Amino acid sequence: MKKLISKKIGFVMFLLLVGTSVVNAQVPEAKGVLWRVSGNGLEKDSYVFGTMHLICEDDYFMSDEAKAAIQQADEVVLELDMDDPQMMVKMQQLSVDPKMRNIKDDLTEEEVVIVDKFLNDNFGQTLAQIGILKPFPLTSMVLVKAYECENTKQYEAEIMNLAHEAGLDLKGLETVEFQFGALDNFSRDEQIASFVRQVKNPEAVTLLLDKMVDTYKKQDLSALYKIMEDYEEFENFNQIMLADRNANWIPKIEEYAKKGSAFIAVGAGHLAGEKGVIALLRAKGYKVEAVN
Repeated sequence: MKKLISKKIGFVMFLLLVGTSVVNAQVPEAKGVLWRVSGNGLEKDSYVFGTMHLICEDDYFMSDEAKAAIQQADEVVLELDMDDPQMMVKMQQLSVDPKMRNIKDDLTEEEVVIVDKFLNDNFGQTLAQIGILKPFPLTSMVLVKAYECENTKQYEAEIMNLAHEAGLDLKGLETVEFQFGALDNFSRDEQIASFVRQVKNPEAVTLLLDKMVDTYKKQDLSALYKIMEDYEEFENFNQIMLADRNANWIPKIEEYAKKGSAFIAVGAGHLAGEKGVIALLRAKGYKVEAVN
C-alpha cells in the first residue's frame, strides 16, 4: 500500500488547487502563467508561476522566460518543500484515516462493487486493501486515471530539477501537515460521497480536466476562472482551500522577494480573483505583470 500511496498521493490536491477561484472575483486582464513582481522597494524582480500539478506529457510546456527566471533566481519556492526528505513519509502517514476506518463500511453494497471494480481494474487494489485511506487520497486516484494519456508530467518535479541544476534548494510556502489539515476541514461523509460520484462518472472528470488543460495551454487565467467559478464541491471550499491559503502565502512571498529574486510556483487557480495571489500582491503595492 505504501508504494501505491507514494505514487499517487502527490496529486491529491490537483483539482483542489489548479482551477478553482472565488465567486464574483476579478481576474487578471492579461494572459500568462508567468508573472513578474517588481517595485515597492524590491531590489530584484521576482516571479510568480501558475502550474498544473499534473498534465499529460504532450501538453506540458514551459517558456524560455520561465526557465531563465528559475536559473537566475536566488530562491525557488513551491507550495511544499519538495526537498524535504520526510515529505513523502508525512504524506503517507496523513493519508491514512487516524481511526483506521475503512470507507467500505460507509458505502452501500452496490457502491462497494462499483468502487472495487474501479480500483481493481486500474490499480490492482480493492477497498479491503486500501479503504483505510482518507477519501481525498482515494479521489486523487480517480483524477490520475482521468488523464487519457500514458505519460504524465508534474510541473513541480520539473521545476525541482531545474532548480537543482542551478544549484538551488527548494523552499515551501506551507507544510504537508497544514495542507492535509485544510482538507480535514471537510466532513468525511461529503468527501466519501464526492469520491463515489467521481468513480461512477469518470467521463465527467475527464471532460473537466480536458477543458482546464486546454485553457491552461492558452495561458488564459480569466477563462480558467470562468470554467471553474461555480465549482465548489463542499461548503466554504474556495475560502478554505484558496482564499485563506493565498492570504497566508503573501507575507512569505514578500519575505522571499525582499531577499532577492524569488521564483514562486503555485497552482494556477491561486493566481486569479480579487483574493488571488496577483491581486493580493498588487494590493500590497507591487507591480505584477504577465511575461509573454
